[in-house]
Amino acid sequence: MQHFKILVKGRVQGVSFRAFTLKSAKKYGIYGTVKNRADGDVEIIVSASTQAIENFIRDCRKGPLFAKVTELKTIELPSPGILFTDFRIIDQ
Repeated sequence: MQHFKILVKGRVQGVSFRAFTLKSAKKYGIYGTVKNRADGDVEIIVSASTQAIENFIRDCRKGPLFAKVTELKTIELPSPGILFTDFRIIDQ
C-alpha cells in the first residue's frame, strides 16, 4: 500500500471537485481525505495500491466538467500517520 499527498491547483473549488474525488476514490477502492485549502487549491491524502492511485490521479488531472486543473503535485508519504477506513470529504 502506498500513501500520497496530492495538491491540485486551478479552478478546483466551487465546481464539485471534492465530490468528484469521492466518487473516483470509491471506484478504485482508495482510502483517505479531500479538502479545500484556503489558498484555493484542493489537498488529497490517499492510501491504496499503486495501480489504484495511478488511476485516481489520472481522474484528478481531468476533474469534473467545470474544473480546470492547471497543476497536480504528488508527494509520496512514508505513512499518513493514521489508518484510513474510507474516503471522506473534510469540510472546513
